[in-house]
Amino acid sequence: MTWRSKKTAAVALIAVILAGTGATRYVLSRYRDERIRREMHEKARVLKIEIDRRFPVGTLRAEFRAFAAKQPGWLAEAGDDYYLSIGQEPSRVWYCGPWEVGVIARFNADRLASTEISTWGLNCP
Repeated sequence: MTWRSKKTAAVALIAVILAGTGATRYVLSRYRDERIRREMHEKARVLKIEIDRRFPVGTLRAEFRAFAAKQPGWLAEAGDDYYLSIGQEPSRVWYCGPWEVGVIARFNADRLASTEISTWGLNCP
């Protein structure tokens, strides 16, 4: 084996090791991200169950607002909707930051119309 072929083999081996390491890290990070997503959605599901139990459809907005104000997570009001975040999950795309996960309570004529589990991005174009 010549020096040039040894050098070529060494470079090829290093390239294969680097590619394998990169691929392994990528797969492991995807598994970690998905685990976090499942955990956050489970927390949101628990919150939705509590909201649905305590506030049936038709509940006045004022009653719900008092409950929402006491929640530890992030809260926002947009139009007739209340966004109650229970935490963040990793973004599914490289150009956005983490996404909020939580429950959206929708109101119609100041009465609760529906609730749903959702994700929303605050810093994504």
